[in-house]
Amino acid sequence: SLSPLPSIHEVVDSHAAFFCGIVAGITQAGLFNPFDRALYLSVKNRVPFLSPENFRAPYLGFLQSIGGRALSGGLYYPLEHYCLIHIIPQHNNDNDTDNDSNRVS
Repeated sequence: SLSPLPSIHEVVDSHAAFFCGIVAGITQAGLFNPFDRALYLSVKNRVPFLSPENFRAPYLGFLQSIGGRALSGGLYYPLEHYCLIHIIPQHNNDNDTDNDSNRVS
């Protein structure tokens, strides 16, 4: 049998979740890029992490960082939303039927 079409609320919620994920990914990229780059340079050049040379161009590679973080953040919230709507209620309903059969009237 075919599953019913999603309601308008589910569609709007999934778009909002995706937008929130994109914003979260861009924010994370902006906050963590200087430290990610410093860590990379410290390993690559074998210098201490807090060395000033690691922080000379802290936002070099920022666009690549946005791509990865925005993609992962943009997918997380819609997938969480999908799981909450489609997987967890089924799991809870299965438990409810099990509990009904175990009840003493």
